[in-house]
Amino acid sequence: SIDFRNTIIIMTANVGAERITNGAPLGFSTGSGVNDDYDKLRDSLLEAARKAFKPEFINRLDELVVFRKLGPDEFRKIVRLELSKLVARLADQGRKLEIDESADGDEYIFFNGKMIKRSVLLKMKHAAEESGEK
Repeated sequence: SIDFRNTIIIMTANVGAERITNGAPLGFSTGSGVNDDYDKLRDSLLEAARKAFKPEFINRLDELVVFRKLGPDEFRKIVRLELSKLVARLADQGRKLEIDESADGDEYIFFNGKMIKRSVLLKMKHAAEESGEK
C-alpha cells in the first residue's frame, strides 16, 4: 500500500472557466476594485465546484484554491522562459536561434500556460521549416 501521510496532491479543474472568460477582466483591472472582483469570482468558482462535484468528494479535500488570472507580465515571462528552453535545446544540437526582443508576447495574453508552450514551439517549428531546416 501507499502511505499518503506526508503527501500533497494538487488537482486542477476547469470548472467554472466560462465565468472567467466571460466575466470581468480580472488581472487587467486597475483601481481598488481588483480584490472585490477577485472575491466575487472566487465565490462564483467555488459555487461552480460545489455544483460539479459531489459533497462526498469535496469533503475529502483539505482546501479549494482559486488562482488569480495571469496578466500580461506573467505571460511575457512564460514566453521568455519557453524560448530560453528552446534556445538551450538548439544550442545542445549546435544550432542557434536569435530572438527579436521587440516581440512583447501580447498575442499570448488569452492563452493559458500550456497553450503558450505549444504555440511557441509550433511557431518555432514553422519558422525552421520556412528557413529550410527541420
